[in-house]
Amino acid sequence: IAADPYNAHHLQQQLQAEGLNVIGFSQTFSSLNHPTKLLDTLIAQGRLRTADNPILNNHASNCVLKTNSEGYIKIQKPAPMSPARVDGMAALTMAIALANDADAGARMPDPEIILL
Repeated sequence: IAADPYNAHHLQQQLQAEGLNVIGFSQTFSSLNHPTKLLDTLIAQGRLRTADNPILNNHASNCVLKTNSEGYIKIQKPAPMSPARVDGMAALTMAIALANDADAGARMPDPEIILL
């Protein structure tokens, strides 16, 4: 399970106490650039299957790409105080990152994507 460590320490502890493997995944440009590009490629090639999930569709419609001075990209809300949600897409991006790391031979558990 990938979790943003910002304000999620207690949740991470609870999940780990339940025996789940929780990996901290900061929402920085450097950690999100590559998986965001992979997600973009999957979408552009029509290779992302979401079973037309209405919540994920809504979160996707709220996303904007932000680029930093180094050319790195990440998904974010249209405005910092916007009530629009992008959490499903953020979770999908982190899941892609973990799955890609596992495919590359990093020492991680077998990837599973579970929507809670």
